[in-house]
Amino acid sequence: MTTTEPSSSATTSKGGRSVPTLNEILIDDISRDIEGVVKADDTRRIEQEIREYVITAEIQKHLRTLFEGYQEALLKQTQGSASSFPYNGVWISGHFGSGKSHLLKILSYLMSSEAEGELRDAFLEKISDTFLRGAVEAAFHTPTLDVLFNIDQQADTENNDQNKVIVQIFEKVFNRTLGYLDDDPVVADFERDLDSRGEYEAFKTHFENHAGASWTSRRSSVTTLDLDIFAEALSSFKNISIEQAEALIDNYHRKRTLSVETFARQIKAWLDHPENPIQRLNFFVDEVGQFVSNNRQRMLNLQTIAETLATVCENRVWVFVTSQEELDSVIGDATQTQKSDFSRITARFHFRIPLTSTNVEEVIQKRLLSKTPDGDKTLTRYYDEHADHVRTMFQFGKGIKEVRFKDAAHFSQSYPFVAYQYYYLQESLKSLSDHNAFTGRFVSRGERSMLEVFQEVAKQLADTSLFRFATFDQMFDGIRNTLQGNLLGQMNLAESQLHNSLAIRLMKALLMLKYVKDFSTTVEDLTTLMIDSLDTDTQTLRTQVQEALDTLVYQSYIQRNGEVYEYLTDREKDVEVEIKNTQVEYSDMRRSIGSVVADKILKRQQMVYEKVGQPYEYAVFVDEEQIRKGGAELCVRVISHLHPNAGDTRVLLNQSMGKKELLVLLKTSQRVDDDLRLFHQTKTYLSHNGQTSDPYLSRIILEKQDQNNARDRDLVERLIPDLIAEADLYVGDKPLNIGTRVPQQRLQEGFQELVSISYPGLRYLSAMYSESSLKTIILPDDNNRMFSSDGMSMGEDETEMQAYLQREEADSHDPSVAKLKEYFAGGQYGWYEWAILGVIAKLYAREAVELREGSQILTAQEVLTRLQKAHNHEQIKVRLNQPIDTAMFTGLSNFYREFFHEPSTATGGKELLIDIKQQLLKLKSALREESLRQSVFPFLSVFGEIAKRYEDLAGLEYRTLGQTILEREEDLLQEKIETVDTARSFIAGPQGARYENIRLYLHANRDNIQVAAGSDARARLEGYLELDRPWAGNATKDAQELYKRVTDEIAAKVTEARKRALAAVEEAQEVLSTIQALQSLPEPDRTRLTQPVTVDLPQQIRDTGSLPALENIEQMRVKQTLQRVREAVQTHANPEKKIAYAKPAELKVAFEKHELVTADDVDAYTEALRSRWHDLIAQGKRIGL
Repeated sequence: MTTTEPSSSATTSKGGRSVPTLNEILIDDISRDIEGVVKADDTRRIEQEIREYVITAEIQKHLRTLFEGYQEALLKQTQGSASSFPYNGVWISGHFGSGKSHLLKILSYLMSSEAEGELRDAFLEKISDTFLRGAVEAAFHTPTLDVLFNIDQQADTENNDQNKVIVQIFEKVFNRTLGYLDDDPVVADFERDLDSRGEYEAFKTHFENHAGASWTSRRSSVTTLDLDIFAEALSSFKNISIEQAEALIDNYHRKRTLSVETFARQIKAWLDHPENPIQRLNFFVDEVGQFVSNNRQRMLNLQTIAETLATVCENRVWVFVTSQEELDSVIGDATQTQKSDFSRITARFHFRIPLTSTNVEEVIQKRLLSKTPDGDKTLTRYYDEHADHVRTMFQFGKGIKEVRFKDAAHFSQSYPFVAYQYYYLQESLKSLSDHNAFTGRFVSRGERSMLEVFQEVAKQLADTSLFRFATFDQMFDGIRNTLQGNLLGQMNLAESQLHNSLAIRLMKALLMLKYVKDFSTTVEDLTTLMIDSLDTDTQTLRTQVQEALDTLVYQSYIQRNGEVYEYLTDREKDVEVEIKNTQVEYSDMRRSIGSVVADKILKRQQMVYEKVGQPYEYAVFVDEEQIRKGGAELCVRVISHLHPNAGDTRVLLNQSMGKKELLVLLKTSQRVDDDLRLFHQTKTYLSHNGQTSDPYLSRIILEKQDQNNARDRDLVERLIPDLIAEADLYVGDKPLNIGTRVPQQRLQEGFQELVSISYPGLRYLSAMYSESSLKTIILPDDNNRMFSSDGMSMGEDETEMQAYLQREEADSHDPSVAKLKEYFAGGQYGWYEWAILGVIAKLYAREAVELREGSQILTAQEVLTRLQKAHNHEQIKVRLNQPIDTAMFTGLSNFYREFFHEPSTATGGKELLIDIKQQLLKLKSALREESLRQSVFPFLSVFGEIAKRYEDLAGLEYRTLGQTILEREEDLLQEKIETVDTARSFIAGPQGARYENIRLYLHANRDNIQVAAGSDARARLEGYLELDRPWAGNATKDAQELYKRVTDEIAAKVTEARKRALAAVEEAQEVLSTIQALQSLPEPDRTRLTQPVTVDLPQQIRDTGSLPALENIEQMRVKQTLQRVREAVQTHANPEKKIAYAKPAELKVAFEKHELVTADDVDAYTEALRSRWHDLIAQGKRIGL
């Protein structure tokens, strides 16, 4: 059975037996009046609240910890050491409907001395723990005053003093509890003073007699409007003057100060009053967590109050508080300093009672859903029979927390509610509150507790026969009246305009789950929320849910983000409508598809064609728009639903005919179109509306940004790849049958077909080529000479390239390597670069082509190097070559060996001629370099002419070069051997060394030769050095003999001349020894003055080998030097006296006047000056002018 509305009653089972209704199996009347919201200050229903209170196992555990501590504090109070107990704070936490306010209220009532004994007994009966019951009973019997209040309700909204706001509230409610005026603390202080003296009641009677109205009715105005009446009444009561009464009242104003310390002393004074039977005071404060949350000052004030009350009042005052968050959560992410401040409050509020969803579930089940024995038996049996079905029907998708029935007992206790509903209703209420969805300052003021929500739904199902379940949307009505109006606008509009009950139910569920993060509102999970019976046809229901959701999305009541649907508030709908009205360019949508294909699926700009193992570049198009730039021949063209001819396969194939493209025809997908369009609409909207000062709109925009990011991820990672997986692929008009559905593999396999069909010429390649194979082809070893002219026959690839070169040659073209690469990379061939270069290399190895760079024909090594470096291929020309015959090859090889004195390693004629050219050019360079030494070896001047002839020879075309060499072979060899080789041998051998020695000796001893051997010997040696062929005949032998004779003769004459010069020096030294003035000088001076004769001249004689120089020393320089030494000695022996000059200060004279006025003044001054200067001259000093 499929249902779109929660089912109504059914009266009979399939077997014909009557099926009971829910109401018939419940112990308690589901329709009884239960206060859904427990108000702290409302005691009208206290008896029902206590009698129906459920002490769960969880609560009992926490109460034991609390009352153990409370009992210890009572014991220490009895022993007189109450102040030694360190705790007096209780923190009760729990979210909506968890029962925290209920528990606070019950404790405040029962722990008060005014509590009724019957209600205390009713509460004690609920406690199964004997120890806990005893501890609670001990607390009940301690005289105690309890003060219960909601702190937010008591707060003065006009009070901005954050330092005192909490203590002011505490004082206010304390004053009220004692019967004092709570609105005016000055009046309350007056009342407290009278009460402490036992005069309060008497004053109230006196005031009423004097004013004609009761004190309580007029006291709120006695310090303002009724001040005169107050002063008169006080004057007569105290028997003082009016002025004294007014001064007393004014004194209350002046001395009025409030601090936590003074407040605590007030309470202590009250507790210590001998007539006060109360021993303890407990403050029960509701909703403290919200009041102090995110307010550091209030939090510290609360801690100060609790701590000071404990210290001053000797731990007789405790503070119980409630909060939606646990204490650590209220403190939040504090700084290090704040953590230090808050450490005391966490220590002070030692007793923590957290109430969880588990606790709430147990309370609801016990207060509302307790079953009769027969009902429990029926439900238990039903679960046992359908347990697997129950688990399957109410199972959510991945990522959603699974809350299932634990067993048959759990099912019976929870029925008619499904296990997940407790958890997700509480999460819904919490998240709605976090987003300020409820009316009132805090949700506690207007919330419908979970107990009340579940009761309302159970009432609706009360008369429904068993085995019908509550659906999640039914809980919406229980919170509807507490929600903000901006959340309900869409709901109200839909209810008035839509005639689709399932759509309305879905909106309710979506609103409740709008902010719940761990629930994904997908079609499947929303369908699960709508199930009310195990008989539901889930497939049909899912279809109905999808249709309803589509309607809601179309009319902008909700929005879809990927697979998830979301309720829209009024302002969210306005934004959504603006987004959907935003214009979008098809080009943007195409680029999004193309970006996924190019960057996420294909990724690289090349794909490897597996048959040759090489990458091929390709372009990417979506429809007619190029996504990936580049000039690649191959293309992957994706045809989207935006193409004008989308869906017309025949037209698209005709348009693709003759193009080298892989055609990818995407299926039409409304989902992709919607999401793609909405993504760009949202992106455009956000780019224009991203900045706003409106916080609510800012939150919507941020959410839209997050949703759009998620939508983009879904398109990129799932939706568009799925389209590729299902696309039809074609090359030309050929459909491709590709089995895989993996997008990347699918396109890669399609690309293999594209390359195979587009480049049939790939089959011509006879091998797999790589960079390393070039060396094997061009510079083979003995095992790899397969491409020589007498090796294996040409392959198809070589034949194709040779035919192309022949066509180019016929058209007088000279193609470059770059041109060959361009031609064979495209067209029908599609050869990859190393294949093209490899085929060129094979033709070169066969000597079928030659490679040139400018006018230079490249050698094998140069060919290899140039082909491996792609940057200069435009400059390398490839030209067909005529092969060298065997006879010419043999003749050139013999010439090479004789001319260059080494065998050739070339295996082909072209290679041999290249080697000859290189060797000629190398020899040319060597000869020119050696000819630069003709200043040493004049006969080398001929090398320049020979080098020029070799250069001219190397510049000939190869075939001409070979023919010319063979024609001039004899002359070339003769000149090389008789002139070049002989001259180079002469220079490199001992003859060359002797030749150079003679040249150097002649240059250094030209004067000696002239004096000793005569001009004839010198002329003969110089003639030898000028010979063109000094190695010929006996020229070198004769020159060497003459060189030996001349050097011996000169050496003897130099030795004799040196002896004579040294003898002359010795005579001069004898003369110096006879000079008396010289001998009387100190040794250092004597040595210095005689050094030119004793040291310098002997050293010069030993150093020089020149005969004229030695003769000059002997005859002239000894005498000249001796004379200079004599003069120096005389000068040193009779030096001129030392001359001293007067200093400027000594030239001044003391004179009585500062200026000269008369002639007498002049005379007097000159006389003084004359006398002073005469004295200086007498002292032997000179005066400079």
